[in-house]
Amino acid sequence: MASRSSCRPYAPISLAPPLATSPASRSGDRGDPRIKRAFERSVASYKAAAALFTPAIEALEIPYEGTTLPGYFHPADNSGMRRPTLVLNNGFDGSAEEMYVAGTTSPRAYLAAMQPFHLRDGIAEQIKCPTLVCEAEKDLFFRGQAQHLFGHLTCPKMMMKFTDAEGAGAHCEAGASRLACARMYDWLDETMSATK
Repeated sequence: MASRSSCRPYAPISLAPPLATSPASRSGDRGDPRIKRAFERSVASYKAAAALFTPAIEALEIPYEGTTLPGYFHPADNSGMRRPTLVLNNGFDGSAEEMYVAGTTSPRAYLAAMQPFHLRDGIAEQIKCPTLVCEAEKDLFFRGQAQHLFGHLTCPKMMMKFTDAEGAGAHCEAGASRLACARMYDWLDETMSATK
């Protein structure tokens, strides 16, 4: 299938701060001043780079349940035209920085604080919007979870499988991100055009 991923009309919003790059940030010792400094420098570097994009990526504070979530708006162009907006969450890889947002002091405390956030107990069944579930053939971390979630969804849904033969069988399709993005955006194109 030919991909239309070269020119997207979407304006994504990415939630959560960018990942800190310091090895100290992975230790999870919130009291270590190097972690705070590395985190602050990582955010400052990302914001400096964001301003250089055309159009510039804008930092946001998104209201949520009496607080705000940090995020970044990536405008598709400078036309001012209204467009469908995607909200993206960085997932598991951002856990070290999310400890700060969650107000926890260790990886263990962070994981404990995140336990109430799940799709069990009938929550997945309440999702109403079209949902794309991706499954990497040899995912080392979450094998089987995509199928499990897919089985609980009652909304319009699609299971998109990625294989080793495509170079996309690893967690998050790491070996073939262009292929993965092209297929995901193709699904979005088809889904959004069907809902107009």
